[in-house]
Amino acid sequence: NARTTMKANNRASEYARHLGISCTGGSDAHMVEFIFTTYTEFEGDSAEDALEAIRRGKTRAAGRVMNRERIMEQKIINFFILTERIFALR
Repeated sequence: NARTTMKANNRASEYARHLGISCTGGSDAHMVEFIFTTYTEFEGDSAEDALEAIRRGKTRAAGRVMNRERIMEQKIINFFILTERIFALR
């Protein structure tokens, strides 16, 4: 997940391995700049290949994680956007 810390991602990966389930990467994109920052690697080139790799536990989460400062900046921006929308409704 690009919107969390590497430490949290590593813990999630360890937990998935413990449970014997596949790891997949997702950007959790709430802003355009986060789209395609994280993805799932697998052997093959089709949606069916991806699904089979997930079923067999043959996937790997990849990409880049945003640093804490960028994540906090996004949270602050989102807070002000939400506040602006709330006040616009009054």
